[in-house]
Amino acid sequence: MSSTMFPNSTSTNAEQVELLLTGFTSFAEINLVRKAISKLPGVSQVQARPICPGAMSLFVTYEGMVPFQVHVNELLRSRGRGRGLPAGVEIATAERVSS
Repeated sequence: MSSTMFPNSTSTNAEQVELLLTGFTSFAEINLVRKAISKLPGVSQVQARPICPGAMSLFVTYEGMVPFQVHVNELLRSRGRGRGLPAGVEIATAERVSS
């Protein structure tokens, strides 16, 4: 196939999304959430930054056809079925940082 048929095929559509998570009670819960987010389709990197006790910002690098928020919503709906989001932890915001 000619590269002129798909002129944007080499470009990246990665975006960085900031998640504000609250309700943590332990480092174990933080690790569970980081692992769950990193296993979402299209996620290539997750960086954590503590904000205050019980709250954390996660900066997620994501690239995919499906909007990242769809994957986050699936994670929230699957709470308690072994997907890694503890009962007390909430995702307060999901905001696009860059594209």
